[in-house]
Amino acid sequence: MGLFLRIYRMVLGPKIILGFVAAVLFVAAATRPSTAFAPLALAIFSVAIVWQLQHRLQARMPKLPAPVITIVITVAVCLAFASLTVWGYNRVGRSLVTNARRCMTH
Repeated sequence: MGLFLRIYRMVLGPKIILGFVAAVLFVAAATRPSTAFAPLALAIFSVAIVWQLQHRLQARMPKLPAPVITIVITVAVCLAFASLTVWGYNRVGRSLVTNARRCMTH
């Protein structure tokens, strides 16, 4: 009985602690839904898309190149979105400077 109890605690103990921590984090995130769930939804959506890409690549090629190609494509897409964000803020900044000069002359 003692050995069974030790094995039970070793296996189930970390799962209970992990579940408790996940529940506490979920409750904490629920108090601020807009700041917590929007990035979480984006992350889950991204994982779903990337998982499908990697799964299809692994079906057509060896196991090692598929995750590498998936990571390269994911980083490229993230860099593209980051550059679009920088470009957008640059356009807004330029228009603010142009409009500020125009407003200062009147």
